[in-house]
Amino acid sequence: MVEVNFTFWIQAVNFIIILLFLNYFIFKPILARLDEREAVFKKMKDEADRLSREGTEKLAQFEKEMVKMRHDTAAIIGDARRDAMQSLGKTVEESKATFRQRVESAREQIARESAAAGAALRGEVEGLARAMAEKILGRKM
Repeated sequence: MVEVNFTFWIQAVNFIIILLFLNYFIFKPILARLDEREAVFKKMKDEADRLSREGTEKLAQFEKEMVKMRHDTAAIIGDARRDAMQSLGKTVEESKATFRQRVESAREQIARESAAAGAALRGEVEGLARAMAEKILGRKM
């Protein structure tokens, strides 16, 4: 059984003094540090949430701009391809016309040279035929 005597009251007062001492020098500073730490963590979490929202918004904006840029790029490439095909068509037509003109010019030149060669050969053939006839007949013609 517990006896309530003088030492009990001294121990109770000693306990209360130690409790007040610990409360003032240890518990309150530790609790204050924990509150400060919690406030810093809350502030950091709020900042992280804000940055995350901003990042998500900027990513969505970036994706919209990329879609627009891809669309614009496709349109520019389509226009360039169409222009290139038109230019290629014109160049092909010009090349065909030049080729036809050169072929016709070459045919005309061949025809002229052929006619000139034929005329020259006729003269030579005539001369050779006379020479052969003179040799065969043995007289001058």
